[in-house]
Amino acid sequence: MYKKISLIILLVLITSFGAFADDINNITIDFDVLPYDEIYTIKLKIKNASEENLSLNHPDLQCIQAIIVMNESGNIIQPEGIAKVDPRWQSIILKSGQVFEYSISKQRLDLAKGKELSFPFLTGTSLFGYALEKGKTYRIIVVYRPYGKEKEGICSKEKIIELK
Repeated sequence: MYKKISLIILLVLITSFGAFADDINNITIDFDVLPYDEIYTIKLKIKNASEENLSLNHPDLQCIQAIIVMNESGNIIQPEGIAKVDPRWQSIILKSGQVFEYSISKQRLDLAKGKELSFPFLTGTSLFGYALEKGKTYRIIVVYRPYGKEKEGICSKEKIIELK
């Protein structure tokens, strides 16, 4: 009797875990650059290109997203700390072909704006941003780690923008 119940529970668990793929090759990311008052931010777009459902970490978690900004020569600019942040855990579930769009919260944008830092992002336990000059050209790449810091992440294509 107990063996049958244990077997049924095991089958249910295996079936439920099988409902979500864990394949980074089936995730694509892109982003748009958006002005916010006197600073800039991004809207991240995460797409499930697989035929399975995907359970992913939310971009607002620690060590899940990073924005890399370079000058027009390709030299990486060091981000500056804005605030200590401890986000609540959350995940997203994407169905096949579905796109999830993420923009950082208005509260965090306002913190970045107060320090005149663009492209704010949360990584580790801190909010970071970049001191950038209008009229200059920058190269931007976004890194997203859908399965946490223990697994590899994926990068967007590099975009070249001129801040106006």
